[in-house]
Amino acid sequence: MKIKDAVRLALLCAHREGLLPSGVWGQDNAGTGPGAKGGVLAETQGLPFAHNTILNERSAAWLPYGAAFLNQPAIGIMQFADYQHNTYDILKIIGETCWSSGGRVPMPLVVMTAYGALHGKGAMYHSQTVENEMVGLPGWKVVSASTPNDAATLLLAAIKDPNPVHFMYPRAHAGLPTDSAINQGLAQLELPGFALLPGQRELMEAPGQQARSRWLEYLTAPADQRDGSWVQQWPEGLQIPADDLGRARLRREGDYAVIFSHGRMMPMAWLAAESLSHLLGKQIAVMDLRCLKPAPLEDMAPHIEASQGRILLLNEATAANNWMHSLAHEIQQRHGWGFETYPLVLTASDSPVGQALSIEKQIVPQPEDVFASLCSFFTPTEIEGLASRIGHSLQRNSAGWFELAALKALAEPAFATARAESPAFKTPVNPLKTLARSAS
Repeated sequence: MKIKDAVRLALLCAHREGLLPSGVWGQDNAGTGPGAKGGVLAETQGLPFAHNTILNERSAAWLPYGAAFLNQPAIGIMQFADYQHNTYDILKIIGETCWSSGGRVPMPLVVMTAYGALHGKGAMYHSQTVENEMVGLPGWKVVSASTPNDAATLLLAAIKDPNPVHFMYPRAHAGLPTDSAINQGLAQLELPGFALLPGQRELMEAPGQQARSRWLEYLTAPADQRDGSWVQQWPEGLQIPADDLGRARLRREGDYAVIFSHGRMMPMAWLAAESLSHLLGKQIAVMDLRCLKPAPLEDMAPHIEASQGRILLLNEATAANNWMHSLAHEIQQRHGWGFETYPLVLTASDSPVGQALSIEKQIVPQPEDVFASLCSFFTPTEIEGLASRIGHSLQRNSAGWFELAALKALAEPAFATARAESPAFKTPVNPLKTLARSAS
């Protein structure tokens, strides 16, 4: 399942349960009817309760606010996170309303957007993230889904929450049926951390018409209904389990070091952690924060203490005033007395994301950047041993460490060796591919 499919099904589930009396408001939402199109918002295709605000971002914020003020839950959708920037005065008021009313006026609304870089597509207009701004706005909860499963469960939980919730998902993964590992910055299907919704596998394995699975039939408009007449139906037997905002999820076990990240960075974190853990024999945990505000400190605490300070906080927001620096400071205050080293923060540089992929890679963290950062948690001798194992050599500099470029150059051969040797990289069987082979 793709993230965009998971979002659409979560919206439909909420509508079926009567949780969205005021519907969904957003850009390029055509719902159903003549000329209907999802555009980048395939998330709302076939949903009759999706209303189009054209390209008016302020309406996508004001309309849900008005509905929520009357205790009518609603959702506002921004096509891209970048488009949200001219709504911050409205978002500020939304976050302050419940507090300023003494709790008498709850704000049951969700503002949803896709965010982040996309392999050289979108640049300054579509590729930014707004997590720094949203974490800094009082009164808001901030949620980030990195997997299709989490996109469904967290969005439904956000809709049920009486507080305003900002729900983000990486546009780089929105159209991919995946959530883990990495291929040129994008994720692959069903590697560790992937989870299906209850009832989904049965639909994927059940043949439909013309050997297509019943699952695909539910998610894809037939050729004769691509004029806007298609309506999304609820997949028979599918369930979206209850979830809790504010809870993290462990994607990889480990007791030597830990990466805390979310969204598009999760595949990169998993790749670097799995590779170094396999090659050096010291296990690096990977935790998906899922909720950025409030931070899931209770879930993080055991891994913080086990790591003794070998912590990498990773996101793709700009470096200046990055909220993860504040999180690192809070971790240091709570647990730092037992640390052997200091937590590291790896972010994007202070620049808009460029159009060319080569420029994007210089601005937004890449797998080799994560690898190089993690290397600092090991001794020079251990890193030299790793290099020797994969047929490379490293030269120490005057400080007794290695140049950053040399460590980054070591990353790809290290990844290749780990992919060849580690069982964790072996992809489980994809039911859709199995069904297609049996029908051919």
